Amino acid sequence: MIRLILLLMVTVCLSACSGEQSQIDKDIENLDKQIVNLEQRISELNNENELLTEKKNQKQEQLTELERKAKEDSK
Repeated sequence: MIRLILLLMVTVCLSACSGEQSQIDKDIENLDKQIVNLEQRISELNNENELLTEKKNQKQEQLTELERKAKEDSK
């Protein structure tokens, strides 16, 4: 009888532990998905930043050219 109770307790403990492991695996999988999503968003933001930097540089060049022409016209 004692062996049966011990066997039952061990079975219950192992079941509980395997359930926890399953939840841990689910949590890790969810974290991995979140990391992938964040990496994609970072990549998108970096691309947007590069485009905006290029546009800013073009506008600065245009402004410099306009200022140069304005100086030439005023002479």
